[in-house]
Amino acid sequence: MKVAFKPLLIFAGILVLTAAGWFVFQNFKTIPQKASLLIETPHTQAEIFLDDQSLGQTPFQKDDLSQGEYTLKLISGEQIYQTKINLLGGTQTVVHREFGPSDAFSSGDVLWFEKTGSSATISVTSDPDGVKVKLDGADVGETPVLVEDVKAGARDLHLSFENFETRKISIRVEDGYQLRISSKLALLPLPAGDLEKIDFGGEKITIYNLSPTSSSLYVDAAALTKGVIYWIKTRGLGVAQTKLDYFIDSQGIIYDSEGKTFDTETFEGEQVETVAVGYPGQTGDEGLSDQAKTALDSLARKVLKTPPVIDKVKILPTGMGWLRVRAEPILSAAEITKVNVGEKFELLEEKTGWVKIKLPDGQEGWVSADFVEKIEEAP
Repeated sequence: MKVAFKPLLIFAGILVLTAAGWFVFQNFKTIPQKASLLIETPHTQAEIFLDDQSLGQTPFQKDDLSQGEYTLKLISGEQIYQTKINLLGGTQTVVHREFGPSDAFSSGDVLWFEKTGSSATISVTSDPDGVKVKLDGADVGETPVLVEDVKAGARDLHLSFENFETRKISIRVEDGYQLRISSKLALLPLPAGDLEKIDFGGEKITIYNLSPTSSSLYVDAAALTKGVIYWIKTRGLGVAQTKLDYFIDSQGIIYDSEGKTFDTETFEGEQVETVAVGYPGQTGDEGLSDQAKTALDSLARKVLKTPPVIDKVKILPTGMGWLRVRAEPILSAAEITKVNVGEKFELLEEKTGWVKIKLPDGQEGWVSADFVEKIEEAP
């Protein structure tokens, strides 16, 4: 017996600025009662259980399953994803699940067919609700949404929601079937637009502000840190070209580049010239908290190479509040300028009763050795 009709669907799960993963529904040479299941889990492998029966690991495809409703469970590390799926004979159901470091930063789609006996339709549900849906560039509503009387053939879906990662899905629909799509969008761990830097008073430490812009989207600092690390590894967004070495939250807790808490007192690694730090602060933070500043000071002392010290002099009290700087190391030499008590200057040379200093404008001059204190200090 020949099969009168077998639908053909091409589905692509394309995440913003990431490589596309293409999933293809073939014209299966199976009897209509048999169904196909395709499961993909980018960036990781997952154990597959269908009605509690182990089917191995992802990626997975099986084309001779009995049609019907099943409970699908995917286990990746400590994360478990479970959902109901429907398999229809002569069609393929696609499950595309990306396990982020937590559910907030995980995403995916489930696509399956249902017979309708009418023109092609598309049903889209999502997590969260209210996602804007475009079909071939035209707005068709917000989820949950049913698009009726769709012209059969290849189509492009675009799902977007503020502060969540946009999803693009290429599909093919056929008359007599409803294509059902259940999509989950991942929370964006990085602020929209270019990341802002926070000034910490030096060029050796670069700090990027990762603080959430909306309190309704806030996750705890540890989860946000892991989300940022995962995004940089898998998306190449924001500071991908500037590796973040550490993270410090508003409570002063330090995390390493893998998201694990970091204790400066036990640091025995190799010191570096510069360091980049992410700041997952409180919602709306524009600067560092006092606890974060203290933690950054501690981190800098441990992980940065100690800068070479230079000899300096500090101007001591003179009774007048200032000290004359002369062109030569004699009292009769011309006065170049006056320097204030407490100011520090690089020491260039010493002669009996005199020291030569370098002024901020680059000039050099001599001051009395009786009113200076020699110190060593970083430049």
